[in-house]
Amino acid sequence: MKKAKYLFLALAIALAGVFQLGGEANALSTYKNIRQLKTGDIIYFDNSRTNWNEVRVYLFSKSGGSERFDWNSRPTMTQIGETDVYKYEITNDLDIENYKDDHIIFSDNARHQTINLGFIETGYAYLVDSEEGGKAKGYWYVYDKSELVDLIRSAKEYEAYSDYLSSASYDELVTQIRNAEGVVNSEIRVKTDHDDNGFYTDFDIALEDLQKSIDDLEIDTGKLEEILDREEISNIDRDKYTDDSLNGLDDAIRAAEEVLNNPDSTVEDIKNAADNVLEAIKNLEEKAPVEPKQPDTDGETPEEKAPVEPEQPDTDGETPEDLIPANPSTLDNVEAAAAGISISSVVGYALYIVTKQRR
Repeated sequence: MKKAKYLFLALAIALAGVFQLGGEANALSTYKNIRQLKTGDIIYFDNSRTNWNEVRVYLFSKSGGSERFDWNSRPTMTQIGETDVYKYEITNDLDIENYKDDHIIFSDNARHQTINLGFIETGYAYLVDSEEGGKAKGYWYVYDKSELVDLIRSAKEYEAYSDYLSSASYDELVTQIRNAEGVVNSEIRVKTDHDDNGFYTDFDIALEDLQKSIDDLEIDTGKLEEILDREEISNIDRDKYTDDSLNGLDDAIRAAEEVLNNPDSTVEDIKNAADNVLEAIKNLEEKAPVEPKQPDTDGETPEEKAPVEPEQPDTDGETPEDLIPANPSTLDNVEAAAAGISISSVVGYALYIVTKQRR
């Protein structure tokens, strides 16, 4: 199917050619089927070249349905911000499916209008670049590229998981992201004068190919297995770390092994399991060193135990200060009395000797 689409696209390129608009983005013309309008569709008109003061849209059917509006009551389109693009949304109250409208005419509030246009697809804008029979004529181009922009954004999120994806599948994703970004930055034109065979535009192909590259991503569990085989896990010194931190590592390893053995595990599951194991290794906490045993202090810490005071001599209640003479004159009297006692003893002993000899 895809080969056929590329073949048709190549044929369209050969017929329409690739050319430059304003020296900037590439533009590609290709075919697209006309279809009936339905609720939720949004019709866009690019007023940058027509510069109409007001833009209106008229809906009608070429397949036998009745007109939803008459010409005089055709609705006015709404300008998008300060851009040159105007839009009109098909809401529920229009009951559009019952009218089978599949064609459009854009106009101003005067006498200017486009040729009859087949509706292509929601998200496409019409831009006038010429005139035919007094009526404006141009081409449809892809205006609303938000679907592809959103898909590119989602695809780029897999960059965080590149270590857990096979190289071949991730490289293909990167290639399709670049291709899709090129489409977003290009003008994709659609020809409306041929409705026998509908072709995919570059925009549709980019959407399909990018989505396929996402769906075809292959998980690579090699890095998670490498983490589980690390030496700090297989030869861990369990006496070195606290029980709580070891339990955290054991839980992370057990969960990672369950993810590896689950065939339904996603790349997010694989990465999260690896991250949790690495975090548990990082959070391993060493046990506190054992403190040397302290002597028994009856519950008192060294700081609380008071020093032992030396034993003081008995002074009958007198303090050392009481035994010291009050002033120097008292000390002199004591020394003089001691000298007098010594002299008296010597004199008395001499008299005793003399008396004994006389007898």
